[in-house]
Amino acid sequence: MRELNYLNLEDQRVGGSLPAEWSALGALSMLNLARNQLEGSLPGSWGGSGSLSWGGTGDRGLESLAVLDLSGNTLTGPLPPQWSKRGVGGLNALYLADLSNNHLSGTLPHGWGNLPALFSLDLGEEGAVLFCGRFLICICLPGGRRPRVHGGR
Repeated sequence: MRELNYLNLEDQRVGGSLPAEWSALGALSMLNLARNQLEGSLPGSWGGSGSLSWGGTGDRGLESLAVLDLSGNTLTGPLPPQWSKRGVGGLNALYLADLSNNHLSGTLPHGWGNLPALFSLDLGEEGAVLFCGRFLICICLPGGRRPRVHGGR
């Protein structure tokens, strides 16, 4: 299971919370759990512990994850700051994240603007943040609201 690269369970009535143990799926590059019945918070452990054991192994988290679609669930809470760690751990390969149509709260954690590959972060009603390389292109919010962004590139 550690070598799993692609998981698409879109619209399959998957319920419960997101397993913290999936942080061991270091080869996972695409995860689509859109339009299910997932609830609870986003696991900070997916960003890995950042610690290495003797021999260079350790909990690196979902370091290969490039595409994440968790839209259309009932996930709650803030975006985990652990996902934006630099170096060992963190979702540094994340290119596209769709977290729209959930019940997330809080601000964009400092460091999310420094994720090296992040191009698009869709927060739905909370807005969309688009990056091009290291440059913020736009923050699009419905109704002309001001963005709740902490930190940046």
